[in-house]
Amino acid sequence: MIRRRAPHDRDRLAYLVAAGIAAELCRVEVDDVIARGTPGTFRRRRVRTARALALYLAHTGANLSIARVSRASGRTKQRVSFLCHLIEDRRDEPAFEVLVSRAEGWFLLRFGAAPIAMVAAIAGASRDAALARSAAVYLAERAA
Repeated sequence: MIRRRAPHDRDRLAYLVAAGIAAELCRVEVDDVIARGTPGTFRRRRVRTARALALYLAHTGANLSIARVSRASGRTKQRVSFLCHLIEDRRDEPAFEVLVSRAEGWFLLRFGAAPIAMVAAIAGASRDAALARSAAVYLAERAA
């Protein structure tokens, strides 16, 4: 049996911030970006792009290793690595480069300056009860 370590709070926070930014830029629901195994949503191109962008931002913007992004997102290391390479390859397209650069700027502003406010916004906007609870627990721990 493979034992997985629980993601560190900062890693999970970086991933949630990245997912919120990617969802906003790609005009999809943050729940679709974070969701795993949701039928139908993976086939939508914008959701696929947002998921890949969220993983890429967590990896490059927060300087997290592929393994740490994998634990924070609940995806395999191979999948995270593949999607990060996919984003790197697509950066040659001028329009996509603008999107990624904008996402990186937003990530640095939001994650660096006010991560707590971003978690609160994600928790309030999420339809996923488990995500809202985990964000509320995180906020309560930070307040204590």
